[in-house]
Amino acid sequence: LYPQLGIVSLSPSRRFVIADIPGLVPGASQGKGLGIQFLKHLSRTTILLHLVEILPVDGSCPAENFLAIENELAAFSEELFNKPRWLVFNKID
Repeated sequence: LYPQLGIVSLSPSRRFVIADIPGLVPGASQGKGLGIQFLKHLSRTTILLHLVEILPVDGSCPAENFLAIENELAAFSEELFNKPRWLVFNKID
């Protein structure tokens, strides 16, 4: 699993980079999985877009999934935890 980067061009003079981070596992902030690498990528962002599946295929609780990520952000860095973020719900139909 690797972060995917893409450039969004709004006009010839306006563009930004978007990074798709595949996900974090509990314990990522302590080095579990690729968590530290992913969190370092997130540290270089201006805003976080948190995409939450409302009906996860694995039957997990969306609120608990969201809080797990929030906890990892807070445990890794106060600066990262305090970044602006948007919460987006997916698969609500």
